[in-house]
Amino acid sequence: MFRLFKDRNFVVFWFGEMVSVIGDHISLIAFPWLVLQMTNSAALTGLVFAVQGIPRAALMLAGG
Repeated sequence: MFRLFKDRNFVVFWFGEMVSVIGDHISLIAFPWLVLQMTNSAALTGLVFAVQGIPRAALMLAGG
């Protein structure tokens, strides 16, 4: 497995993927938090969580 990290192209790809995944997970928290701060509404915050989760759940069922 560590042989892969000797290939520069793989390291660049792996690092880019890692940054992208971290950004995706931060946005899952940041958007509902922003809605909560702007509206002070738990219902709207829950709605944002749900709206973010629907495509993810649907695509996981289809894509595995």
